[in-house]
Amino acid sequence: MSILEMEVSTLEFLDVLRQPAFDKILKCSEVSELLKLDGSDAEHFLHCIFTMMFEPENSRDPFSPFFRYGRSHSPGIGDFNGNSMFCLAAACLEVKNPELRARICDLIWCEKKGSNVFIAHMAVDAYIESAEALIEAGESISAMRRIERALRLSYLLRRAPENRVGTVTDYVLKIINDDQFLGYPDRMLRLAYEFGIGELELLYSLSRQQATEMGAEGKYRAAIDMLELSVSCAKQLQDKAKEHEVYINMASCYEAEAESMPEALGCGPLMSAIEALRAVPETRERQEALFRKLRDHQRALQHSMITFSIPSGDLSELVNRSVRMVRGQDFIDSIFRLVLAVHSPTNIDKLRQTTAEALEGSIFFDLGAEHYDGDGLPIAVTPGVNDSTNAREIALENHLAQALKRDHQVVVRACLLPAIEEIANSYFVGKDGWAPFLINNYFVPRDHIEFYDRGLTAGLKGDFMLAAHILIPQIENSLRYVIAQSGQEPTRLFGNGDQDREGLKALLANPTIEQIFGKDATYALKTILTDKVYGDLRNQISHGYISSNEANGDASVMLWWIVLWILALPYRDYWAAKYSAEFFAEWPRRTAD
Repeated sequence: MSILEMEVSTLEFLDVLRQPAFDKILKCSEVSELLKLDGSDAEHFLHCIFTMMFEPENSRDPFSPFFRYGRSHSPGIGDFNGNSMFCLAAACLEVKNPELRARICDLIWCEKKGSNVFIAHMAVDAYIESAEALIEAGESISAMRRIERALRLSYLLRRAPENRVGTVTDYVLKIINDDQFLGYPDRMLRLAYEFGIGELELLYSLSRQQATEMGAEGKYRAAIDMLELSVSCAKQLQDKAKEHEVYINMASCYEAEAESMPEALGCGPLMSAIEALRAVPETRERQEALFRKLRDHQRALQHSMITFSIPSGDLSELVNRSVRMVRGQDFIDSIFRLVLAVHSPTNIDKLRQTTAEALEGSIFFDLGAEHYDGDGLPIAVTPGVNDSTNAREIALENHLAQALKRDHQVVVRACLLPAIEEIANSYFVGKDGWAPFLINNYFVPRDHIEFYDRGLTAGLKGDFMLAAHILIPQIENSLRYVIAQSGQEPTRLFGNGDQDREGLKALLANPTIEQIFGKDATYALKTILTDKVYGDLRNQISHGYISSNEANGDASVMLWWIVLWILALPYRDYWAAKYSAEFFAEWPRRTAD
């Protein structure tokens, strides 16, 4: 019986929740040890409630399914039986444990099942009570998350009678004034800034102080987060002197972070340092010095952009091999295995040679063809071979695009999808789960990290349609970002004085892109996104021509993987140092490509 069909009475819920063992629970995740999925309906129902993932940063939907892949997922908001939720609402007043009471009341409020503002207020009070118990037990991370949820929920209800905004904000202000940041001053201060808790001068001063302390300890990422908050406060205070001072400190912090890294990884921080100085007048000389340093780091990055491959056996064995290959020590290891071992960008020179040999003397090479999209519109023509060298080249390139598409279809279905599903079923990727690959990445501007985080997460969950919609515009912007790091201006100046950004095709044709990504990855990216014979994915998605099935198809999966390959490859040496010994013990090393 599904959870949507499960009818549970108030008394059945109370029989479970009144058990003494529940009084000692600190976190909902501990409940799974007390409740059995194969027990009573009430146990099963409550087990599903307490094992949902808690995401306090999402004001409207703070709970998500424990697992999700494609269209399948465990219960989440909206999946519970309505009558049972009404009965649970009647039982929640007798739940003594604040952690469990907070979860139940919050879910009832989110489900809008027999709930009113009073039950939401109960959830806020219970979250604060739970946070205090967690602080006392030394569980500062969990406590911080409960406080954040209480704050966001109370602000959703700030216009309701007897709201709890004052209670929660006073609690947060007390923590800040006592310098009791629960070990997470960045999160606490950001929440205070977001909800206007405390004076701006206080937040500015505290964030600068925390940034100085963290920078001195070599915690550059946390220090920069605090400096970004300081900039926001200075802007609201309309104090240009403070703003410029913070930007200069931020540039110094980025530069120090770059110096603490291997040269190949320092490009992102140095570019961020230059961007910070651009907001400060009379810093041109220092910007130029950082650009010179950036060139040295870029040369090191180009030398590191190599990978290795392991020859595959029979096609029938590829699925099992790919699944076994991504069973790493942790999520980071598994992702590196996915991009470095399961597949590598198709060798385009070898595929071109194979395609040319296969077509030599073939009637298909002589006749030519027309290509149509899903609506039956002619989108490309492959010319028949004649004495024109140009016709032969066009025909070969069109057949090469088709050959690459066929190769990608095999790789996606036999290698990538099974491996991605294995990773998705093995790990939960929460907020900032992709941060090790995105922060300070030469491909990702700092203020675009969330786009990549959501796009990668969507693909990992099997929603490649959403991933493609998010990632395609970001790829174009990131290509400009990479070209700008090389000292070029990725714009065009027209005769009438107008200036416009370079388009995707021009960006992909820039020699800098191939120098950094390599011929094979650049060709694959260009073909998937812009080649009409392959499918012209960027144009099809941007203009809404593509069907949902096609948007969730092989091209979107392959694009997602290539983006991940680009993001992960600069950190290859880190993976090799920490994880590769165990990997190569199982998969003997082959010659590098």
